[in-house]
Amino acid sequence: MNIPELYELFLECDGIATDTRSLRPDSLFFALRGEQFDGNRFAEDALKKGATAVVVSDPALALHSHFKDRIIVVPDPLRSLQELAHHHRSHFPIPIIGITGTNGKTTTKELVAAVLCEKYRIVKTEGNLNNHIGVPMTLLRIKKSTEIAIIEMGANHINDIRDLCTIAEPTHGIITNIGLAHLEGFGSKEGVAKAKGALYEWLRDHAGTIFVNKNNPDLTTLLWSLDPGCKAETVRYGDEEMPENEHLFGNFNKENMRAAFAIGAYFKILKVTINKALRNYQPTNMRSQIISTKKGNDIILDAYNANPSSMKAAIEAFALLTTIKPKWLILGDMKELGTVSEDAHLQTLKDISFYCFQNVILIGEQFCKAHGELKQYACFKTKEEFETSPFAMSIKNSSVLIKGSNSMRMWEITGKL
Repeated sequence: MNIPELYELFLECDGIATDTRSLRPDSLFFALRGEQFDGNRFAEDALKKGATAVVVSDPALALHSHFKDRIIVVPDPLRSLQELAHHHRSHFPIPIIGITGTNGKTTTKELVAAVLCEKYRIVKTEGNLNNHIGVPMTLLRIKKSTEIAIIEMGANHINDIRDLCTIAEPTHGIITNIGLAHLEGFGSKEGVAKAKGALYEWLRDHAGTIFVNKNNPDLTTLLWSLDPGCKAETVRYGDEEMPENEHLFGNFNKENMRAAFAIGAYFKILKVTINKALRNYQPTNMRSQIISTKKGNDIILDAYNANPSSMKAAIEAFALLTTIKPKWLILGDMKELGTVSEDAHLQTLKDISFYCFQNVILIGEQFCKAHGELKQYACFKTKEEFETSPFAMSIKNSSVLIKGSNSMRMWEITGKL
C-alpha cells in the first residue's frame, strides 16, 4: 500500500496509535520496533481491541492472522508513519512553528501555546513527544479547523533536527538556547549548535521566519553564520519587560516568556492579552513547577531533565530566591554527558559551594563519585536510599529545589516531603 492509499485509510480512522494500552477503537495502529520492544507482537491485540487496521513489518502476520484484510505490511512502519505525517502536513498551508534548543523548549512551547490559543485554534506537541515518533504523531492531529501548529523538536544526534524539519516543514522557528546536553550523541557544544542550527538552515532555505534572542551570543553567532543572501525573515527580541508569574520559578524562564511574547506579537495578538496569558500560565509538567506539601515545604520541581546548563541556571535562580524558609537542594545525576560527565558534576559542586548552600542532598553514582571524600554534603547512590534516610523525614517548612535527569525519577521524592 502506497502513502496516498494509506492516507485515505487514515482519514477514515479515529487517530493513530502505537501502544495498545492507550488504543482507541477505530485507530490506525503502527507496529513500531525499538531496542526493547517489537510492535508486531501486539498487532493482533490491537485488532481485537478495535483498531481499523495495523501497519506491520512482519509478513507472517498477514499469512496466519484471522484479520488478514486489516493487516498492512510495509518494510518499515516508522518510516511509513513519518511519510504519512509529511503527506498530511502538505494538505495544510498554515504556520508550523518549530521549537528546539538545549533548555526551555518544552516550557517555551507551552507558553507559546498559551499565548496563541487566545486568538487561534492550535495543535501543539503534547508532553515531551518531540522526537522522530512524537513529531509525526503531532502533525497527524492537525485538522481542517487548525490555524497554527506548534511543534517541539528534540535531538540526541547531529542530524535529528534536520530530519524532523524534513517531516514537519516548519514555516517559523525558534532556538531557545545552545548548551551542553546529550553530548554522547553530539560530542561537543559545537555539535549541539550544528544540530540545533538545522532549524535555522531549513528556514533560510525555505524563506521562513526565524525568531532569535538578540541578547544570546550563541544564537546571534549561529544566525550570522547563515549565507548573506538568506531569504528568511528575522524577528529579533530580548528586551521586553515580562509580567510576574508566581507559578513559574526562575529568572531563566523570563527568556522563555520573551520568546512567547515575540511570537504572539508577530501573530497580531494584543500586548495586554499576551501578558495575561503569560501571567496566568501554570506548569504541570515537572518543569519549574511549584508544589506546596502538607509538611509546609515549598517544592520547586524541575526534574524532567537536567544538563550542566539547566542545572547551573536552576541553582543560581534558587540562590537568588527570597524566602524566610530554610533552603534545601536535592540534586540527581545528569545523564548522557559522555566523557565530560565527571567534570560536569564537579562543576555543579563548585556552583553549590559558590552560593554557600548548607543543606544539600546529592543522589546518584555520578554525584557520589564527584563528591569523593568531601563530607559537607549528604550523598546517596540511589533515590530509594535517600527516601528511607532521616533526611527525608526531617525536611519540613522549607524551600526545596529538586532537579535531576528524567531517568533518576526525582519527582517521586515529593511524596516524602
